[in-house]
Amino acid sequence: MAKSAVLDRKSKEAQKLTGEFVLSEVDKVQEASEGKKRQLVATLFKEGPGNQYHGNWYTREALVTVQEVILERKKQYFNHVKDVDNPERDVRDWCSSVAETWIEVGNDGRNRLRARIEVYDDWLWDRAKQASDQLALSIEGKGSGTEGLIEGKKYNVISAITYLNAVNWVDYPGNAGMGVQLMERNRQEANMKLKEIVEAFKALSVEEKATFLAENPDLKETLAPSAPAANTDLEKTVQALSESMKAMESKVAADKKVADDKIAALEADKAALSHKVEASDLREKERVKESLVDKLLAGSKLKAEHKTETFRNVLLAVKAHEAAGKAVTEEDQMKHLIEDREKICVAEVASPDNPGAGAPAAVSEHDQRRAFCLNMLGVDIGDAKVVEEREKFAAGVRE
Repeated sequence: MAKSAVLDRKSKEAQKLTGEFVLSEVDKVQEASEGKKRQLVATLFKEGPGNQYHGNWYTREALVTVQEVILERKKQYFNHVKDVDNPERDVRDWCSSVAETWIEVGNDGRNRLRARIEVYDDWLWDRAKQASDQLALSIEGKGSGTEGLIEGKKYNVISAITYLNAVNWVDYPGNAGMGVQLMERNRQEANMKLKEIVEAFKALSVEEKATFLAENPDLKETLAPSAPAANTDLEKTVQALSESMKAMESKVAADKKVADDKIAALEADKAALSHKVEASDLREKERVKESLVDKLLAGSKLKAEHKTETFRNVLLAVKAHEAAGKAVTEEDQMKHLIEDREKICVAEVASPDNPGAGAPAAVSEHDQRRAFCLNMLGVDIGDAKVVEEREKFAAGVRE
């Protein structure tokens, strides 16, 4: 599997991938007597982890997406393509085709995508018979996934194969053990077809069965060996019971739909109620926050003209966070902002006769500017007298 073909865990977007899967449990290789049709039955894709290097985990949904598109790209070739976007395959290398697919549960309890494959290449057919334990397949395409924790380990969880190039034969796989198993010609396929015919025959009415056996006398002993004379009353009773069962099944299906619709409506109501509760909690938090702002502003030195709507919005916008490993609450931030605004807008200091206490005295306009520069710009413009003398000296020099 090429490294460039692995899903990038960071982008989480649809990208190239080459998921290799063995022919483990490829348990049927059959050759029809008519037309020399040669077929394999193989596991193309398994639910579960890929190889350890790429760390992908393939979900059942990924299997389903492959099954949906694989018959549109059913031709199979030898070896990996160099560029998934530009395959440039030679049709003369076309060795087999996927004829049919289905999903089933394996012995390990995980889903697997199975396929019936028609083999056209003599070399491939001979190798299946000579070295059946060393054949493998590879899914080539593009997919999407997200990082997730499965069975205690981090994987790139592939949820969809968005584009399939082909399922090709490769030298080594990356998803399970290698191998195929040969079987006798057509025996299992014939048994499966006969089983389907028997089941279909059982579902026919008495008249339909009679017509079918008349048209196919060679199947009479197989389908109705030594059949006793039909009991008309009994057949009518069985037919009535069958119709009753069908009616019951229809009613159960209808009742189930009604129940499912009710459940869906309840889920919708639950979601709407949850949203209302969340909105109510949010409004309550906002109300508590507004009350805290009003309380802090009322206890501050700020005058009414300083308590602007813009400043209130600044206070309401703060969010609790951590700084240097310590929690910084919304109230702490509000108090700090109010103290800064007090320094700028009020610019009051203690009385010289009562330092640090008592009624504050308003400072001069120059000291207010000096406090503003210190708090807002970090610049000390100096004492008023010094500045005045400096200005007089500068004026005298200019004169």
